[in-house]
Amino acid sequence: MNRRAFLLALAPGLSCTRPPAAGFHVFVANEESRSVAAVDLMTFRVMKEIRIDGAPTAILSHPRRPSVYALTPETGTVHDIDPVTFSVRRKARAAASAISMRLAPDGQSLWILSREAKALMQLDLAPRLQFLREHPRFLMFSKPHQWDWLYAQLVEEGFRVHPVSVTRSELGPYCVLYLVERSEPVAANGVP
Repeated sequence: MNRRAFLLALAPGLSCTRPPAAGFHVFVANEESRSVAAVDLMTFRVMKEIRIDGAPTAILSHPRRPSVYALTPETGTVHDIDPVTFSVRRKARAAASAISMRLAPDGQSLWILSREAKALMQLDLAPRLQFLREHPRFLMFSKPHQWDWLYAQLVEEGFRVHPVSVTRSELGPYCVLYLVERSEPVAANGVP
């Protein structure tokens, strides 16, 4: 059987198949109209124009999450777009201006390059939610070498100190902690 006969034999079966239930969408940055267009590839029609604060030039789709990211270079802002509702979920300003963004290989963060700031910023994409057992009063950050002094000062002032995590950054490690006011009075030695 030659190639022409093979293709002609396949034609009736292919022409009678149903299109997939879920449309295939592509997102296109429209710099002049300050929007992102969601285009249905089955019908080649614009499904929705999503207005953006700024002129987007770069679009990235997350491979494992239902998220599309649009970068507006003149504002240095990344817009997180929901590909189902075609709406902006949230936006984060990484710098005063940006020239490029890339998704990290693990998919946990975006890297944004800023020429003006001469910086490379990492934008964490993994939402972190820490449930607390008590109503917090303050959120603080501390360097590990200041931890003992800070803890003693805060306890003396009548707070209970709850460390949440130790995180590394380009400035070195730091502690994230929150404070809860004591309900009972504190004695001079720091014990209720």
